[in-house]
Amino acid sequence: MNKRIRNGWRNLVATCAAALAAGAKAGLPDVADPSTGAVDEGDFIGMLQAYGLDIVVLGGLGLSAIALLVVAKNVISKYSQVSDGRATWGEVGMHGAVGVVLLVIVIFLATQSATVLT
Repeated sequence: MNKRIRNGWRNLVATCAAALAAGAKAGLPDVADPSTGAVDEGDFIGMLQAYGLDIVVLGGLGLSAIALLVVAKNVISKYSQVSDGRATWGEVGMHGAVGVVLLVIVIFLATQSATVLT
């Protein structure tokens, strides 16, 4: 008798959870349009191209972020060598200046590639 009551409660809880979950998907937001604008209904190739462009631009942003981290790591390691007496402040400044030039070039090329693709 005790096992029947437990199974009954399990079935009741499962039924209530299923009923509550059915209405939960009604509040989901719509998918955002690509940055190039809305795509016509049924234009699957145009949608893939528009979202592909967004992915390429996001990849360029990721590449720029990786370049920033590499430059920061390089300058910090050179600063660490200065504190140990193995390098000079001029070397830190040189690494910082070259790193800034590298970042400007990477960001410029990523921006140019985004405008060429659009």
